[in-house]
Formats: sequence, structure tokens, C-alpha cells
Amino acid sequence: MNNINISHSQLLFKIIFIVILLICLLIGIVIFSIYYIREDLTKNILINNNLTTKINSISITSSNIVRLSCQLKVKRQLINIQCLFSNTSLYEIVDLNNDKRVDFIFYCHDKSTINVLIANSNGSFGEIISTYVNGSVYKIYVADINNDDRLDLILLTQILFYNNINIFFGNGNGTFQIQNIVSLNLIYSPIDISIVDLNKDNNLDIICIVQYDNVVRISYGYGNGTFSLESILFIGLTSDPQQLAIGDFDNNDYLDIAVLNGRSLHIHVFFANTNGSFQLPKWFYTAYDVAQLRMIVDDFDNDYQSDIVYLHSWENYTVSMLYQYNNGTFHIHQQILMETSVLLDSKSVIIRDLNNDNYLDIIIGSLSSDKIYGLLGDGTGYFETQTIYFNTLNTSSNDIINSSSCDNIIINMNLVNNILSVLFNPCQC
Repeated sequence: MNNINISHSQLLFKIIFIVILLICLLIGIVIFSIYYIREDLTKNILINNNLTTKINSISITSSNIVRLSCQLKVKRQLINIQCLFSNTSLYEIVDLNNDKRVDFIFYCHDKSTINVLIANSNGSFGEIISTYVNGSVYKIYVADINNDDRLDLILLTQILFYNNINIFFGNGNGTFQIQNIVSLNLIYSPIDISIVDLNKDNNLDIICIVQYDNVVRISYGYGNGTFSLESILFIGLTSDPQQLAIGDFDNNDYLDIAVLNGRSLHIHVFFANTNGSFQLPKWFYTAYDVAQLRMIVDDFDNDYQSDIVYLHSWENYTVSMLYQYNNGTFHIHQQILMETSVLLDSKSVIIRDLNNDNYLDIIIGSLSSDKIYGLLGDGTGYFETQTIYFNTLNTSSNDIINSSSCDNIIINMNLVNNILSVLFNPCQC
């Protein structure tokens, strides 16, 4: 009797063992199938992406052929800036004297001077106007701080370990006051600032971020060159804010704040409330393992709502991704892959209506390349890539830029061997 019970127990054990073995085998088959399907889908996606890239390359090439009869002319003008050493990113391009022509502001390290070049009506520039600056300048901004309809000069300077925001009030003719300077002493070194009217009181405010800092710092302006004590917005622990951008992302007529976090590669957006306060940040993931990145903001599809274009470069590629906010989150509207690596600094990506079609375009340049790339917008949020400058430049002295139908636009600047190399876009075919 005992032997029979033992035999039944052994049989039951064997059955349970076989069932468990079959279940494990079935689970293994399912996992392998999921992995195989996933790998197959990934390969198909890569193949489709490569095919799409090739098709896009073909369509871009065909588009360039069509556009040859209306290729934008480019003129280069060389100017001796009489400066032994100057940072190629320390400049501003703006109409200082309200004559509808763009002027230059740049910094000379060896002389510690801010220099202004006022544009003449024939496309040339006047004599350099220089102003001595106490301390080393590492950021240049231009805005009307004191509401007198004259552009003022805002400099971020450093003396030893002390950082300052120095405001030079403008005279309206390209010169600045050197006796009535407003200085804001800082205990930190800002990596990026934005100067906008954030709280809709018709006075410009200063928003700044600091490297390896966890907050956004806001100083509200009083319209006379003075500012309030700082308000702060918390980004997150162990943050590394790299860039700041301001726009109305949710179309509520109040400006929001976007911060590019270089450590997490997230973009954090602080949405503004109607009472002037800000919500906790919403964030979204952008990319991974990139050395160069840049964020720009504007309304690229004419819906009165700001969009975010995020660019990043690695190896031999540059990717542009357009994000739009709807239904409570940001979505990728378009992604463009360019087979080139671009040095993405504060001056290499700008927004202009490049081809005079009333739609915003994105111009991408690089000091390491002879090419300038244009992402030509169609007004719906989609872009077409076109190489607008390659090796050959029109330097004819007879090709003076004097266009009444379109303001002259300077789309790139390079400082090499003390020579200022200026590229113009006259908006002519």
C-alpha cells in the first residue's frame, strides 16, 4: 500500500515538473518572439528612415534645381576691425540708430573695448566707435531698458571673481553714455539671460540661469534701469541649465519660460498663470549622448503659439526637431536629419525670413564649414533644407546691397586674422 502511495506521489511530482517545464518553455518562446518582432520592427524603421532620408535628399536636390533661377545672392564684405583678439561669439547685430540698416557691436579683448560699426546707406560701414569697459566682457545684449525708445547696451562682465550686469544707456545714434552706468552686482556667473517684459507691465525684466544651478532667477524691471530682488523658479535637483528661451507655448497671451537642462537633456517649461505666477515645470526628453545642442523658440506655423526647435549635433549629423504644445504636452511635429556636423553656439543658429516669403526660416552656420544651411519654413511648421552658401562668394565691388523691398540682413559673421567677414542676404534673386 505504501509503495502505491509513493508511486502516485512520484507520478504527481513528474507531472508537476513537466507542466512547469512546459510553462518555462512557453514563456521563453514568447520572450524570444517579442524580441525577434521588436528587432525586426527596429530594422524596418531604420530601413524606412534611411529610405525617407534618401527620398528627402532627392526631393531637396530637386527643389534646389528648381530654385536655381531664384537662388539668394550673397555678398561678403571684409572690414579690418583693428582688434588683435576677439571672441567670435561676442557680438550683436542690430539697428542701433533706427535707420533700417543693421549695425555691429563687438568686443575687443586686447583693448577691453566695446566697438560699434554704423552702417552707411551704400552698404559700407563708418569708423569704429570704441568705448572702454572695466572688466572682461563675456556676454553682450541690446534692449531698451529705460523706456526712452533708444537701445541700451547690457554687458555681463567679470572683474577677478566678481560678476556684474552693466547697463550703458543709449543716445539713439549708436553711441552710449559712459557716465550714467547702472551696475547690478552678482554673486554668480550667468550662463544665459533673456531680457523681456515677462509680467506685462511695459518694463523689461531680466531672467537668467547659472551653470550647475537648480533654479531660474527673475529680476523684474521698474523701467528706469533698476530691478527688484530676485524671484526663483525651481528646476530640479542636480540640474545643469544650459540655455533659456521665452515664448507663449500654450497661447494664453502670457510668456512662459523654457530651460534646456544639459545634464538630463530635458527641456523644462514653466507655464505662466494669468496672475503673474508660474506653474511647476513640465518637461520632456529631447536626445541622448550629444556634444552640441541648441534651442530656439518662435511661432513657425502662424498659430500665435510659440514652438520649440531643438538642434543637436554628433559625429557627422545634425538633427533638428520641432516641438509643438497641444493637449497638455509637447509633441514632435517634424524631425530633419542633415548629414553634417555643425558647431552649435549662441550665434550659429538664427531666425529670419530668409527668402522674403513672409514665413520664418532657420539659418544654421558654422565656423568650421564653408556651408550655411537654411531650413526654409512654409508657414505650417514644416521646413525644407537648402544649402544657401557653398565656397563661392560674390565679392564684386559693383554688387552693392541697396534693396528697398527688403531690409538687409546679416546672416553670419566670422572674425579671422583681425578681419571682419560679413555675409549679407539682400533678399534678391
